[in-house]
Amino acid sequence: GAPSYESFIAGNEARSLLGLGKYAEAEELARATLVIERSLGSPPGIVNAGNVLGVALTRTGRYDEARRIFDEILPLGRGVGGTEFLAPLLTDIALLEAARGNPAVCRMFAQEALGMLHTASSTFHIVRLLPSLAGLLPEAVPNLVARCKPAARHPSWHASIAEAEAWSARNARLFLEAAGIYHDFETPYEEARCRIEAGDLDAGAELLDLYGLQSGPLGDRMR
Repeated sequence: GAPSYESFIAGNEARSLLGLGKYAEAEELARATLVIERSLGSPPGIVNAGNVLGVALTRTGRYDEARRIFDEILPLGRGVGGTEFLAPLLTDIALLEAARGNPAVCRMFAQEALGMLHTASSTFHIVRLLPSLAGLLPEAVPNLVARCKPAARHPSWHASIAEAEAWSARNARLFLEAAGIYHDFETPYEEARCRIEAGDLDAGAELLDLYGLQSGPLGDRMR
């Protein structure tokens, strides 16, 4: 019955909706949760819900609003710290800045996130960010991939590692392998990203149309 727990779980639900490509539902829930978390003054909850909202806005092409949300929650994220909250936030800001055409700013945030992962105690926190950071800094992730491989017992980890290796090697086969696993787990954004990089543009375009992603980074990449 504690409001802070209830709203934090709602933020996690919004993240799940985001992963499934249900952007309107994820955005609505994240906005509502963010209002509650602000009223409670809970930095972890604000960062959790705000990060989901920022990613939803980024993926659907609303870059300026996404940056405003990230600017609000970044100081709180730095206060919370850690690879569960701060490292994903830094990575998502880097992805936004890449989409906005700011490579120097993108690289700055990506390198900060990468530095945190090198000292991370949780392998899961590394695996979840590997694909994104590999796309931004392909030359910098092989050591992290090597660290994660022995622990990769779940298929979702195999997808992350395959995609990270694909970015490093620019290997279409690995991108398609990752896309197939993402498809099985119903994570359409990651699947579309891999299909586009593999050159499977018809399948990529179908996913962009189905999930309304034409205005975001994947639409830009497709064009």
